[in-house]
Amino acid sequence: MKYTSIRDFHSFNIEIDISNKNSLLSVEKITLSEPVELALLLKKISCDLIKLGIQEIILQIYEYDWEEVFKHIEEFKYINKNEEHNFINISVSTEYFADAYMNALTE
Repeated sequence: MKYTSIRDFHSFNIEIDISNKNSLLSVEKITLSEPVELALLLKKISCDLIKLGIQEIILQIYEYDWEEVFKHIEEFKYINKNEEHNFINISVSTEYFADAYMNALTE
């Protein structure tokens, strides 16, 4: 599934795994100059995933982003590190995703 904001400032790709009740979120584009539009899009993503029974969102991020952005937000949990592709998997409850993501970007 692909989500794009109304004015195309933000876009995300989401792969859903219904059997494990989780989804993998990939960020395509974020423009921090449009935070209200981003917040609305994140809330829509959360609501749609909750309706599908998805309980957890997994993000693949760089280690630097984990250390500097997400680690300090308690809703994000470290899962593991992929040494081969040099990224870290983290998770967040679908219920808290929108608020936690916005908190991470504004801290």
